[in-house]
Amino acid sequence: MFHTAITLVVLFVATAHAAIMEGNARPDAEHISSCHVTDWSPWGGCSKTCGLGTVARVRHIIIPAFDCGPTIQTTDCNLGVCPKPGDTCNVGQWSEWGPCSESCDGGVQRRLRFVTDAPLPNGVVCPATVQSQTCNTIKCSKPVVCTWSSWTEWTTCSKTCQGQQKRVRHIVTPGKNCTGSSSQTKWCDAPGAACHCDVAPWTMWSKCSEPCGGGSRTRTRAFVGARNPSMECPATKQTADCNTNPCTWKVDCQVGEWSKWGLCNRGCGGGAQVRVRTITRSAENGGAPCPDTTDMQACNTQNCCDFSCVVSMWSDWSDCSASCGGGTKTRSRRPKNQGAKNCPPLTSSIECNTQSCTDTDCVVAKWSDWSPCSRMCAGGMQMKFRTITTQPRGNGKPCPATSQAQRCNMQPCCRSDCVVGQWTDWSSCSKSCGSGTSIRTRPVLRVTGHRPNCPSIKESQDCNTMPCDLTVDCVVSGWSKWDQCTVSCGGGTHTQTRTITIAPKNGGKACPSLVNTEPCNTDICPAVDCPLGQWSKWSTCTKVCGSGKSYRTRKFSTAPKPGANCPSTQQTQDCNTQVCDGLRGPCTVSPWNAWTACSCDKDGKGAQSRVRLIEVLGARCPQTKQVQACSPCVTPKQCPMGEWSAWGACSKLCGAGTQTRSRKLTGTPATGVKCGATTETQDCNTHTCDGRGGSCKIAQWTNWNPCTKTCGGGTHKKTRQIIISGDNCPTTEITEPCNTQPCDSQNCALSQWSSWGKCSVICGPGHQSRSRVIVARQTGDGKPCPATSESRPCNPGDC
Repeated sequence: MFHTAITLVVLFVATAHAAIMEGNARPDAEHISSCHVTDWSPWGGCSKTCGLGTVARVRHIIIPAFDCGPTIQTTDCNLGVCPKPGDTCNVGQWSEWGPCSESCDGGVQRRLRFVTDAPLPNGVVCPATVQSQTCNTIKCSKPVVCTWSSWTEWTTCSKTCQGQQKRVRHIVTPGKNCTGSSSQTKWCDAPGAACHCDVAPWTMWSKCSEPCGGGSRTRTRAFVGARNPSMECPATKQTADCNTNPCTWKVDCQVGEWSKWGLCNRGCGGGAQVRVRTITRSAENGGAPCPDTTDMQACNTQNCCDFSCVVSMWSDWSDCSASCGGGTKTRSRRPKNQGAKNCPPLTSSIECNTQSCTDTDCVVAKWSDWSPCSRMCAGGMQMKFRTITTQPRGNGKPCPATSQAQRCNMQPCCRSDCVVGQWTDWSSCSKSCGSGTSIRTRPVLRVTGHRPNCPSIKESQDCNTMPCDLTVDCVVSGWSKWDQCTVSCGGGTHTQTRTITIAPKNGGKACPSLVNTEPCNTDICPAVDCPLGQWSKWSTCTKVCGSGKSYRTRKFSTAPKPGANCPSTQQTQDCNTQVCDGLRGPCTVSPWNAWTACSCDKDGKGAQSRVRLIEVLGARCPQTKQVQACSPCVTPKQCPMGEWSAWGACSKLCGAGTQTRSRKLTGTPATGVKCGATTETQDCNTHTCDGRGGSCKIAQWTNWNPCTKTCGGGTHKKTRQIIISGDNCPTTEITEPCNTQPCDSQNCALSQWSSWGKCSVICGPGHQSRSRVIVARQTGDGKPCPATSESRPCNPGDC
């Protein structure tokens, strides 16, 4: 039929051409010219989802003429052999990971998925439906023997026959290798019930699942009365093969709906227009063949020789009615003589801007300047960035790289060295349950060279990961040594103490006494021969660490009797027995700063904090930050603040320095609202220096850091750090103006987001964060910088 339609078009064109050449008609140059057609459309979908099918594509006539070619093309498409029933196995999505079998030292957790479409017998093998992985691989801080409670009594049987009974137990003391189930189930019959295995007759066979090529059918029968689970009952379902003969039944051809009529290939004198439809299922085994998939009809049959209507030239095409997603543009012409008849079409339209509205090319900003080199020598890296200003959409051009790196400072380094001390013991866990953190540190003993590369001086690990709702008994340490007797004679007391290492919780055993007192020095004092006064206070320890000595004395109130055997007038005791970490004296801190303004978190809860700084680094410095709940809190809308800047350089390389950061208001605060601080200060480099006083030793100046502004007047600074703290240390920071020339407006530019960090907890609801850096700051009236960090919840399930 399609070839017949093309033949008719050619016949129409040939007839008209012959008529013109013979002089029977005079061609009109204004509407008989070269044919103009659109580009071919993309190939349509295949008429079949598998096996051999057909695809088609079309084009439309924009300006009809005699030499228009075909407007439809078809070709075969083959999507591979159609699968037979039972050749595939489909599975569902994986479930969430189940709970970990151990709280530490490594356990196992599993997840499942189910078969949604099972294959026939001897068909393909389904993929795995169970997966396992290791979990909670952190080392257990203190191995504890796991203990279970006793089993409860069995529950009542759930049914008269073939019921179930259940009993449970729970973990009393969580610990390593808590194996075994917390519940047990068994089949049961009610006492005295007469349960049998009588079955009814089979039902009729079901309809075969396939008309040919091998299918299956089933039949069932039910139990009569109650079923006895202790008996071996007969089967209640049977499956059998059916319709195993090859498929030879007839399948009639099926076709889709007709498309719209295409444009006429001639403007007058009789043209043709075509419509098409696709084959949705081919005929098989002698079924009804496919009908025609193309159809043609005559169009524009008015006589081209009737020139009573003379028309003007076409106008220019109008603007497209849509910028994307498919629009139309039109043009028109008018009759030159009034009252004319049989005029050709006076308007024409074509499609335009057919690209998807989501097809947008990626647009990126200019490159930033190269960042400072990561190393001063021996080869470092520096980077530059550019940001994506318009994300690509649909089939738009993808984005190019937004970062580049290059090597820098390739010259060899002078010798440098960084010597660190031994790790301290792990600190007490920050929580008694529910996953806390324990830390340990080590001091920097010696630093030499221009830019030493010191290893980490702080480590942390998870601890007490067991849930907080378990019963926990009190655990105490061993007894300390006896302290000094309160008197040297006449009967005094001395004491020994112990501390709580694990506090009781949720009804656990209470703690025993922590103090033990006993009498001492009960001998009678020689009061007459040796009249002694009271002991003085203990002197300051001779060392701040490493085991020093402390002394106290007493005096005779009157002269002792000659020849009397008087007791000693001086006593000595050990003090500050902790291991030295290089500290010279006691730690001195500043008074607490004022509490910050009450601010709201994402859950609407208020919190405020205060800090104090280490003024003189010494032994056992107290905490320097406190946080407390508060209300009412100020929301970001009430007080619009920008993100905190990065922490500045530490004022000292060691021996406890300070560093600051700042932020700015990005809008006008609500009336009466007190916004939070715009600057913050914290301690840094709290490890000890290797000096013990004396002359101050200071590092070389760093290079000037990048200017805070690229134009319009900014500042830059350079710093140097104190290597060994001593007397009269000079300034460690110089700030000068830079880039004072006027500037044009520039938008803030940011790097790409970093990857999401680790979840804050191993299991249970936590949070994780990611960040990005400012590579070009706002200038003039440019757009300000948005947030440079964000967080999201993680581990939504229970532990």
